[in-house]
Amino acid sequence: MELREAGKVRFVGMSGTLPYLIDHIAMGVFDVFQIPYSAVEREHEAAIASAAGKGAGIVIRGGTAKGAPTEGKQAGLQWERWRRAQLDDLLDGMSPMEFILRFTFTIVGTISPAHLQTNLDILQKGLLPPELYEEAKHRLAAAGSAPRRDG
Repeated sequence: MELREAGKVRFVGMSGTLPYLIDHIAMGVFDVFQIPYSAVEREHEAAIASAAGKGAGIVIRGGTAKGAPTEGKQAGLQWERWRRAQLDDLLDGMSPMEFILRFTFTIVGTISPAHLQTNLDILQKGLLPPELYEEAKHRLAAAGSAPRRDG
């Protein structure tokens, strides 16, 4: 805070995870939080809403890299949650990555211009329709990917 008061930095941010993130948000000193989140890893959803509600910026970490099953990456907790949620019929022509990215942006980046452009191209299609988003949340919660209640 001294650096900010001295004019040496304009913003203070931090990267965190539960359970520690709750205390960091409560401190009220951070301007931005980097938080892991994807449709198949929704445990931080309540913390994201809490931080945003206090006016903090949110940078999502791993929103698609960990959340969208791809060729050669169909193992692990994320893919198992995707499979159990049975979301394939909700894709309507979208790739799993496109769906996960649009799902993530419906609740709330990247430095690589090419990566950012790909994300922007997808996002120009808009947020997921509310009924599709709610159905996906319902299925994901049943598959073990639900927001924590202590956030």
